Amino acid sequence: MTELMDPLSDPARELRREFDERIAPHREGLWRYCLKLTGNPWDAEDLVQETLLKAFGRLSFYWQPLNLRAYLFRMASNAWIDAWRRVRPTEPLDTHEPATLDTAGDDAFAARDALRVVVDALPPRQRVVFLLTEAFDFAAADVAGMLGMSEGAVKAARQRARVTLAARASEGDTRAGARREPDPVVERYLDAFNRRDVEALTALFAEDAVNEIVGSADEIGVEVMRRNSLAEWLAEPHPHRAERHEVFGREVLLVFEDNGLEEALVWMVAPRVEEGVIRAQRIYCFNPELLTAVAAEVGVPVRTRGHWYGQP
Repeated sequence: MTELMDPLSDPARELRREFDERIAPHREGLWRYCLKLTGNPWDAEDLVQETLLKAFGRLSFYWQPLNLRAYLFRMASNAWIDAWRRVRPTEPLDTHEPATLDTAGDDAFAARDALRVVVDALPPRQRVVFLLTEAFDFAAADVAGMLGMSEGAVKAARQRARVTLAARASEGDTRAGARREPDPVVERYLDAFNRRDVEALTALFAEDAVNEIVGSADEIGVEVMRRNSLAEWLAEPHPHRAERHEVFGREVLLVFEDNGLEEALVWMVAPRVEEGVIRAQRIYCFNPELLTAVAAEVGVPVRTRGHWYGQP
């Protein structure tokens, strides 16, 4: 017998809304931290969303007051280190080379932002320690508590990171992703979207496709999409159009809205095509930091609408 979760879903949504409101002052800083950790805006957004889910889910386990900023950064740090362990299980989290850099002065760190292109030269724990202490001004003692390290170990990891970054500060990031040929299903998606043809659009999806409105809602199945997100899209008073772009190494459809004053980027869609049908898609609508980064990269105006539906 199927057990419905509606009685639990409603109060859970209310609690999530209160949680989102409480952490709102820390969202931008969290996103910047995740961007520096991952080095890619798409991965940063994924890490932010994973962090928020874990942070919300773990709240009931704490019986003491929480420093929300430290709590979120700790969750992000541990989530990123865990992901590193899964992908690279045999690589060390840290190195144990002797620290030899003289750090009496601050000249080597006068331009912190210039170091972001070489942060990925660091092992994961060094990267976390360096960013928390140097870029986000957490004290070594606070970082020790966040990561389960001694204060001396934090300072040693920071020192090793400084040595590595000082040696490689002149190196740039020259990696470039290979361009891909347009998928014919995505091309048909664009055509149907720009004609606002819901029938042609939904015909491209598997019946049980998942539509993830990132950080806001999941819709399972085409009929649920028709009743909810697609109905709201059709009711929007302003015209929309979509364009295919490759941004930060990922193919995405940029959706522009013309409000009569200015056409601007308002959301993005990333469909996943398998065996000629769309099995899932991700809609980035309530992700202002990511939208702003993409708009700056492409060179277009952007209008964002906050982190959740109906946010004032």
